[in-house]
Amino acid sequence: MAHRFPLLLLASCLLWSCGNEAGEIPSDTALSQSPTPSAQALQQAEVLRQAREATEVSGFELVRRDTLRTTSPVTGAPSVELKETYRHPETGEERYLTQRFAGEEVPALPDPVYNEVDEKPRFPSAECLAQGGEQTCHQRAMLGYLQDEVRYPEAAGAAGLQGTLLVAFVVEKDGAVTGVKLIDRLSPVLNEEAVRVVSSMPPFLPGVKDGRVVRTQMVVPVTFRG
Repeated sequence: MAHRFPLLLLASCLLWSCGNEAGEIPSDTALSQSPTPSAQALQQAEVLRQAREATEVSGFELVRRDTLRTTSPVTGAPSVELKETYRHPETGEERYLTQRFAGEEVPALPDPVYNEVDEKPRFPSAECLAQGGEQTCHQRAMLGYLQDEVRYPEAAGAAGLQGTLLVAFVVEKDGAVTGVKLIDRLSPVLNEEAVRVVSSMPPFLPGVKDGRVVRTQMVVPVTFRG
């Protein structure tokens, strides 16, 4: 039978990762993913990822994206030109990326994921909203949920396994929790339990940037103690 808290302690702070959508957490740490995209979407996303890498936009935020249907200057075939504008949050420096995709279809690229937002996502809590919606209150509500729902696997306890896992996830524009990924790893059973409990969280109140709802990346520490 699995044990509940207090054998497992959850760290009492929420962390934010240190990049933007151009500096995402490595994909090989993913244990829980969003629905599988099409082969074309994957190819377009990889082309764009390489273009962003070449433009060196890590640490910059995407502030504008425009698409233009045009034709190839070489073959005359239809194509779509994508233009992105990035701005550094501290220096204000802007960098520009232009990428052309073959065909008439506008690339089905996902909206960017932001780390720095004006209003951070908030775990749903009627009590916190009634008290004014303070971020610290919603944070405590989230940690309380994780404490109630998490299980410390017997196998981990028997082996004396303990430590802290950082788990990243994206709060979508509709509040859904997606893209749950491990930044650290301890053991298969603890890795899976950390991802499971974070994935089980109900929809958040989404993040807001520049007056609009945006996808937001968050990181929470989960600590296992024997």
